[in-house]
Amino acid sequence: MSWFTKLLSTDSSVRTYSTPGGIKPKRYKSASLRSRIMPMPLPKQLVLDLRQYDGLYLKPCVELGESVKKYQIIADPCSPFGLPMYAPTSGLITAIETQLPSNKAYLQTPHLIIEPDGLETELSARAATDLETASQSDIISAVETFAIGGLGGAGFPTALKLKQSLKSDVKTLLINGAECEPFISCDEALMREHADEIVAGCLFLTKAAKAATCVIAIESHKKEAIKAIKHAIIGQDIKLAIVASKYPAGSEKQLIQSVTGKKIPAGSKPIDAGILVLNVGTVYSAYTSLTTGQPNITRITTLSGKPLRTPKNFEVLYGTPISFLLEICGVEKSEHTQTIIGGPLMGAPLQNGNAGITRASNCIIAADVKTFPEAAAELACIRCGFCADACPVKLLPQQLYSFARSQNLEQLQSYQLNACIECGACSYVCPSKIPLVDYFKAGKAALAENAIKTAQSAEWQKRFQSRQIRLKTEKDAVLNKRKIKTLKSNDRVATAPMSRAAAQSEIAAAVARVRKKKNKFNPAKETD
Repeated sequence: MSWFTKLLSTDSSVRTYSTPGGIKPKRYKSASLRSRIMPMPLPKQLVLDLRQYDGLYLKPCVELGESVKKYQIIADPCSPFGLPMYAPTSGLITAIETQLPSNKAYLQTPHLIIEPDGLETELSARAATDLETASQSDIISAVETFAIGGLGGAGFPTALKLKQSLKSDVKTLLINGAECEPFISCDEALMREHADEIVAGCLFLTKAAKAATCVIAIESHKKEAIKAIKHAIIGQDIKLAIVASKYPAGSEKQLIQSVTGKKIPAGSKPIDAGILVLNVGTVYSAYTSLTTGQPNITRITTLSGKPLRTPKNFEVLYGTPISFLLEICGVEKSEHTQTIIGGPLMGAPLQNGNAGITRASNCIIAADVKTFPEAAAELACIRCGFCADACPVKLLPQQLYSFARSQNLEQLQSYQLNACIECGACSYVCPSKIPLVDYFKAGKAALAENAIKTAQSAEWQKRFQSRQIRLKTEKDAVLNKRKIKTLKSNDRVATAPMSRAAAQSEIAAAVARVRKKKNKFNPAKETD
């Protein structure tokens, strides 16, 4: 038994480790945490994005104009690793868009639109899963059936993670409640208000993963969430880890290092080290579905930003238009400059105002010019080293920046650009206002393209060599066949029976041929 396992078995809290780098940006969470998680009224329509976490698209299994019931499957995955889509409410299918437009494709993605009828007519619930009687395979099967996916941002199917954990002999189930982005507070609100359900969900998933230990990790400044979780784990074999309140404490590999002291190398996965990481929102949705027998159709989303009169955390149906959410919170349009999906450090500006909430939509920020000023002019790098100090992966951003600008792919590979987690800490501290992460993303794209070209070149070379070998083999076979035929012919001639009469006949024929040839060139002799 390792010292870490001994520690977990003797204490309700977990010793944490300091991790390199990180920053402490100003927090903007208090405004959205003033009230409890609020339910949402039904919007006029639900815009359901058909994209999956892996870039593939779901295939609609309903027709235009068809009436659907709540919890009815309306789209199937195109790969064995995808998640089906369930109708968040009853209503009418008013649009099915499965093709991207040829121009300005970034403005729109394949989607399906439901116009709610307000009746909430639903399919009968499946049987609930009981923790005491359910087997490991029963829990995993239910998690897969109910379309439970990661709610921390990636959307990876939880059942697939659990299946992988069985092959890797998971020792620790680590529940991520760090939530380090400055504006996002959905996980904190969830832990504060639903700690008992989260702990119960941990018991289900610990059994499913056959993990020896379950640890819930929370940032130190989340006092109310820590208090609620501490109370909920009394009498349960679940530990609590209080991690440093800095960004990016919630990044998967940084959180593992904070809690266990283990460093996950670039290119490796936590599961390879016997650790399975799940978000608290994922655990809560799994518990809700397992105990009600109904698939996951909602998530908790933070609405924040100075232009909002009433920023809040909402339990939102998938497909709820983001514009509808902003209206509910009372957005001051004169102050609202842009909308950001996700956190300010790793999020992205909203391109399509009609987009709906997806599994990855943990935060919607109504940005204003004061909090989110326009990007300052990029200056020359002064080699101050602040970016290297802030990097949680201990890379050398100033060197990577230089190599990215010069497109030195060999050096980018050598300096491990692909280990960058794109957290944005380096860009945040850069006094020259260099958008380092943008350069690193471009560098990663160039490396990926080069890897594809290298792989294609190797494949083409392999095919060419195979063809040359095949042609040579075929040619040798033909030559061998001719050689064998010649040898057989010679053998027949050599072994043919010779008689005196046959020999005399051949000699006479040869003499006749010679005489005929001579007469051809000497016709005068023929008349003599």
